[in-house]
Amino acid sequence: MKHLNIGAFCLAAVVSLSGETAKAESVEQALRGLQPSSVIEYTRMVGGQTTLWSEWPWQTALYRMSNGHELFTCGGSLVAPGWVLSAAHCFGEESTDNPADWTVATRIGKLTPVGLPLDAETRKVKRLVVHEGYDKKSQENDIALMELAEPLPEPLIALQLEPDPVEESHRSVTVTGWGLTRWLVSKQDKTGHVVFFDGATNDPVDFKKFETPDLRKAEIPLVEVDQCARAYGNGVQKIDGRNLCAGLSQGGVDACQGDSGGPMMAKSAAGEWRQIGVVSWGKGCALAGYPGVYTRVSAFNAWIKNVMSGDDVAAGSDQSPSAPSGPAGAADTASGESATDPAHENPAGVMIAFKEGDDLSVGQRVAYVVTTQRPGYLTVLDATPDGKLTQVYPTAGSLRSPGSPTPASALIHPGKPVAIPDYRNPYRGFDVEITEPRGKGVMVALLSDKPLTSFETPQAPKTFASPKEGVDVIHRLRDELARSLSLQPKSSTAAPWSVAYHAYNIR
Repeated sequence: MKHLNIGAFCLAAVVSLSGETAKAESVEQALRGLQPSSVIEYTRMVGGQTTLWSEWPWQTALYRMSNGHELFTCGGSLVAPGWVLSAAHCFGEESTDNPADWTVATRIGKLTPVGLPLDAETRKVKRLVVHEGYDKKSQENDIALMELAEPLPEPLIALQLEPDPVEESHRSVTVTGWGLTRWLVSKQDKTGHVVFFDGATNDPVDFKKFETPDLRKAEIPLVEVDQCARAYGNGVQKIDGRNLCAGLSQGGVDACQGDSGGPMMAKSAAGEWRQIGVVSWGKGCALAGYPGVYTRVSAFNAWIKNVMSGDDVAAGSDQSPSAPSGPAGAADTASGESATDPAHENPAGVMIAFKEGDDLSVGQRVAYVVTTQRPGYLTVLDATPDGKLTQVYPTAGSLRSPGSPTPASALIHPGKPVAIPDYRNPYRGFDVEITEPRGKGVMVALLSDKPLTSFETPQAPKTFASPKEGVDVIHRLRDELARSLSLQPKSSTAAPWSVAYHAYNIR
């Protein structure tokens, strides 16, 4: 994020944006937010989680000398024994381009905002190279390299210098840093003293309460760059193929003030960490509808290699032959494939599909078929091609026996496929016939340990009148799932539900 030096900490300035309001969340995006990882982040990872430097030994802290004091300013990453990668804006206004004023610290147990940490390993900076095309207004080319006076022996983070599937939208990425745990803004009072306010509520706050001496990490999903650009509208900031964007649609998790210049990382197909982005800027921190904006490392392949010339940069580019090539954000979001770990998102092994296949015709009569490896209470939702939400199951008419609906009616068991509707059952209550419009849809099966109560049980499948109404229903469901986490034993790491997605096409 854009930085502003205030007191002992380099704070992110609020990005002033003109333009249209963020694009409304789609039904499919909301459905993706039902994944256990997304809900856990929504409830347990606000502001990130404390982590150890030994997990991320390439993470560095940048300190600048000012009025005789070393001030923590930004994050960075060790990408070669003598080189640190960071953001250009860390060296902009009210800063200095004199390399002698900068010190890089690593192996930090507890970060100190003023003065170098006593337990850290430090190196002075010999050369500072800010991208020659960096524009502080548009935030284009927000990347910089620091050459150290002496190499650091720490493990390196491999740079993703070529386009790769790890950059695809909806993939989970990790961001680390010592930034503030809340979005703050600063103002000068009448006496000239700097005072701080909560960026969301404008309430005065004690700045020190939101500093953290501990390195923190946050997991967030990548967002399509085009969607990100639309969210920010027609402001002066530029978002294009040189960027990556990431964040939860509902907000709550994000890099924040002080995280600038730090690494955005993703795991390769081989399970190795790669740096794919550099923390750059955004509107506030963790605001709903405004993803964080990052500098895309692979877009600066030639620049990085040219600056470092003869030095070996840790690089990774083992692209899977079967993986799509091309820029991030080109993935088909209706593919039905989850980019996160199936063992975590779907521990019950739930599967859903149309009995008649994935390629359907208008007028065709169909049935959803669900199987599971564990017992649980079933909910079926459908993001139909018109962008609306259909609540398919449970419904009063989907009972496999006559009588009033009860919570037990939605209980399914392993090895017993459930057809909705079951055309062999005379009490099925309704038919499902494919109707216009043609296009792609995504169905979702959610299996929970307990019956869900956040929505009504209609007589037959219900299509909500507008996408917004459907999104509201999904958010109520997500909130119920979030509350269920508090009932889990503290030692439990598994969410009490599973989610499966499956795409189809109407021609």
